[in-house]
Amino acid sequence: YQCYKVTYHIFIIYPQIKYCRSANMETFTCWWTSQSGNTTDSMNINYTLTYTFGPVNECPDYVTGGNNSCFFDSRHTQIWEVYCLNVKAWNTFGSQTSDEYCLDVADAVEPDPPVNISYKITNDSFGESGKTVVITWQAPETADVDIGWLTLIYELQFRLSSEPEEWKVSGTKLSFKCHKYILLFQVTCHYGGMLLIC
Repeated sequence: YQCYKVTYHIFIIYPQIKYCRSANMETFTCWWTSQSGNTTDSMNINYTLTYTFGPVNECPDYVTGGNNSCFFDSRHTQIWEVYCLNVKAWNTFGSQTSDEYCLDVADAVEPDPPVNISYKITNDSFGESGKTVVITWQAPETADVDIGWLTLIYELQFRLSSEPEEWKVSGTKLSFKCHKYILLFQVTCHYGGMLLIC
């Protein structure tokens, strides 16, 4: 019998920064994944995110945003400044570093959906005027709209219950001549082109 020494080379899959989001321009989170789309730590792979904002710094919080993420709290967030980030995947077999990903936090704002949406019927008329429904909602708690730091634009959408994909955009008033339809409503808010549905 002859014995052979077999050497296995395990290659770490190249990581990629996929997405960064700020709900309020005061904090933000970035997520990364492997090139294959796998977000689990296989082969005992460790990740280190570094960013340049002045000197090179390491991610301040790998926990808050979940797996394969970096959370930047208010002490580590500056708007209208460019952050450039890299993720290094490494283990005992070697390492791979992502392409550089640069962003301005103001461009990564994606507000949370409106909350506490409710409706109230204010009359019981079945005549030509139909019923009046008042729909109310509140800004998401993560958006500090009271001081004007983040300005949200809301949009009321509606559809017939029989048309699940046909959402229509409304102004502040709706009128219908037929009163036997069941209407469903949703409220969205915009900032910088983003659209969130409650």
